[in-house]
Amino acid sequence: MASQYNLRGAKGNEPACPEETSPAHDQGNLEEMVNQLVADVATHEEALGFAAETFEEFKEEM
Repeated sequence: MASQYNLRGAKGNEPACPEETSPAHDQGNLEEMVNQLVADVATHEEALGFAAETFEEFKEEM
Protein backbone atom coordinates (compact mmCIF):
# COMPACT_ATOMS: atom_id res chain seq x y z
CA MET A 1 0.00 0.00 0.00
CA ALA A 2 1.13 3.51 -0.68
CA SER A 3 2.16 5.62 2.25
CA GLN A 4 0.89 9.12 2.94
CA TYR A 5 4.31 10.39 1.92
CA ASN A 6 3.94 8.83 -1.53
CA LEU A 7 0.47 10.31 -1.98
CA ARG A 8 1.45 13.92 -1.26
CA GLY A 9 2.35 16.43 -3.94
CA ALA A 10 5.40 18.68 -3.90
CA LYS A 11 3.67 21.20 -1.62
CA GLY A 12 2.37 18.45 0.64
CA ASN A 13 -1.26 19.58 0.33
CA GLU A 14 -2.68 17.73 -2.64
CA PRO A 15 -2.35 14.11 -3.72
CA ALA A 16 0.50 13.58 -6.18
CA CYS A 17 -1.75 11.52 -8.45
CA PRO A 18 -5.49 11.74 -7.70
CA GLU A 19 -6.09 8.34 -9.31
CA GLU A 20 -3.86 6.78 -6.62
CA THR A 21 -6.32 7.85 -3.93
CA SER A 22 -9.48 6.85 -5.80
CA PRO A 23 -11.58 3.87 -4.69
CA ALA A 24 -11.13 2.37 -8.17
CA HIS A 25 -7.35 2.37 -7.71
CA ASP A 26 -7.69 0.73 -4.29
CA GLN A 27 -10.05 -1.85 -5.79
CA GLY A 28 -7.46 -2.62 -8.47
CA ASN A 29 -4.78 -3.08 -5.84
CA LEU A 30 -7.07 -5.32 -3.82
CA GLU A 31 -7.93 -7.46 -6.83
CA GLU A 32 -4.25 -7.77 -7.73
CA MET A 33 -3.37 -8.74 -4.16
CA VAL A 34 -6.17 -11.32 -3.98
CA ASN A 35 -5.16 -12.82 -7.33
CA GLN A 36 -1.55 -13.09 -6.15
CA LEU A 37 -2.64 -14.74 -2.90
CA VAL A 38 -4.80 -17.25 -4.82
CA ALA A 39 -1.83 -18.08 -7.05
CA ASP A 40 0.42 -18.47 -3.99
CA VAL A 41 -2.07 -20.80 -2.30
CA ALA A 42 -2.34 -22.93 -5.44
CA THR A 43 1.45 -23.14 -5.65
CA HIS A 44 1.74 -24.13 -2.00
CA GLU A 45 -1.02 -26.73 -2.34
CA GLU A 46 0.79 -28.26 -5.29
CA ALA A 47 4.09 -28.30 -3.40
CA LEU A 48 2.48 -29.86 -0.32
CA GLY A 49 0.80 -32.50 -2.46
CA PHE A 50 4.11 -33.38 -4.08
CA ALA A 51 5.83 -33.50 -0.68
CA ALA A 52 3.14 -35.83 0.70
CA GLU A 53 3.45 -38.16 -2.30
CA THR A 54 7.23 -38.18 -2.03
CA PHE A 55 7.06 -38.88 1.71
CA GLU A 56 4.67 -41.80 1.15
CA GLU A 57 7.01 -43.24 -1.50
CA PHE A 58 9.95 -42.81 0.87
CA LYS A 59 8.06 -44.61 3.68
CA GLU A 60 7.21 -47.50 1.36
CA GLU A 61 10.88 -47.91 0.42
CA MET A 62 11.95 -48.10 4.05
